[in-house]
Amino acid sequence: MSDLVRSIPNRNQVTMLDLTSQSSQNLQSNVIVDLFNEMTNISTLRLTKENLFDLIECSFIRTIFSQRIQSLTIRFGRNSLTFNDFIEIDKVFSKTLHFLYIEIDDYGEFDENLHLFFSILFSSNWKELYQFNLRFARQQTSTFQSNFYELIEKQKQIRKSIEYSIKNQQFSIYF
Repeated sequence: MSDLVRSIPNRNQVTMLDLTSQSSQNLQSNVIVDLFNEMTNISTLRLTKENLFDLIECSFIRTIFSQRIQSLTIRFGRNSLTFNDFIEIDKVFSKTLHFLYIEIDDYGEFDENLHLFFSILFSSNWKELYQFNLRFARQQTSTFQSNFYELIEKQKQIRKSIEYSIKNQQFSIYF
């Protein structure tokens, strides 16, 4: 067990792990494995895209994430959101995740990547998902908002329990 893990009192009471700080992004995967081994109640995870994809290369961490994490926040940098990212997120988290929050520094237009992502999100794989939030660092264009609105309205015909909200930089969907 690493010194960092030993230094945390009441490890079994920890339910959230935030790996978005600069120092936490430099943690080695064996320390993360120790954290999850010792903190068995972690169900909320907050991290950057880079950190997430580095960590899920380790099969143990990937398994832990897919079994324990119920709330996930991923911070994406500028224009770094790809369809392949969504495929990996789907593979790891779609079975148990209740809350998915994606924060994007800057995105641009509502493009094919987002359309494909929403098609994955609305698929039957995400049976446990209650809420999805997409937050942007800046206000999106009215065209972006209308495309989002149209996409949700189409999905409401398939999944009747969808509700949504658009507030400034935040787009929320409730299932």
